Amino acid sequence: MSFVNENINQVIETKREADADFKKAWDDSREEYRLIGEMISLRKQEK
Repeated sequence: MSFVNENINQVIETKREADADFKKAWDDSREEYRLIGEMISLRKQEK
């Protein structure tokens, strides 16, 4: 079985353009991921 090489950013962008519910859910999740990343960074700084 061979693997298909996908550009995940392009797949997500295509899905966002085609599906308003997906776009809203994706866009809303970006802030949550940013906050999680910030918390991880602060925890690493504090060891």
